[in-house]
Amino acid sequence: MSKVFSFTLLFILIITPAFAQDRDRPIAGKFSLSPEGGTSFTVGGEFVNQMMFQDSTTIGSTTITASISNESFDFDDAFETPEIFGISLGFGISDATELFTRINHVRANAERFAIARFDVSGTFGSTTVSAGETLDGQFDDYKEWSFTMGARHYINRLGRFSPFVSIEGGVGHVEQIDLELFDSVSNLPNISFYDDSWTPKVGIGAGISYNVNDNISLSVESGVGYEAALNADDDSWGYAYKDVNNAGERWSVPITFGFKVRW
Repeated sequence: MSKVFSFTLLFILIITPAFAQDRDRPIAGKFSLSPEGGTSFTVGGEFVNQMMFQDSTTIGSTTITASISNESFDFDDAFETPEIFGISLGFGISDATELFTRINHVRANAERFAIARFDVSGTFGSTTVSAGETLDGQFDDYKEWSFTMGARHYINRLGRFSPFVSIEGGVGHVEQIDLELFDSVSNLPNISFYDDSWTPKVGIGAGISYNVNDNISLSVESGVGYEAALNADDDSWGYAYKDVNNAGERWSVPITFGFKVRW
């Protein structure tokens, strides 16, 4: 009997903490705070639309045709890999599901790239001449604040590891973005492109959490996010070329790391 009692006591002492740890991810009725950081990779969407504008004029026997054209460009063509910093506040509603709100700041440094081609051709009497030049462009740095709300559901328990899936939605604010153009001898700054923009955004994710102890855990999360188009600012473009900035939407794959504290 004493052996059975001893075995039972040993079983309780070993197994109970293991199951208690499982129940700690998350804990119903408890809050958690998680500083987060990471980056994201563009997988779709256009930041600059493909466009071409051409105009001709004839004076006597002289005809001159000028055109400006560009390919489409995505976010990664115009900006370096973005940095993401944020904080998430969670609340456990069961031992498997928590609700959360998240505030993120995204910043990406702009880089110079070949944005367009300017071509001029003409006939002067019987002589045909032509000239062309590639125009480089550089945007203002990309700066965004976003606020989202969502839910995270833990699928299983693998010791101290807990896989989870998440869904969230909210709104982002992107600061005004102007464009600067460069040719071989000069530059043209402060060309309006995108105005201050409030854009809806949604995302789904999956990740894994590692419990350090009852109140602290580490996590890594990825997924797919979508942010709607930005607000075009056509003040510098006129009517003919204005659709070049009717874009700005972005599909991305974020990767973030978190440090969660519960209380």
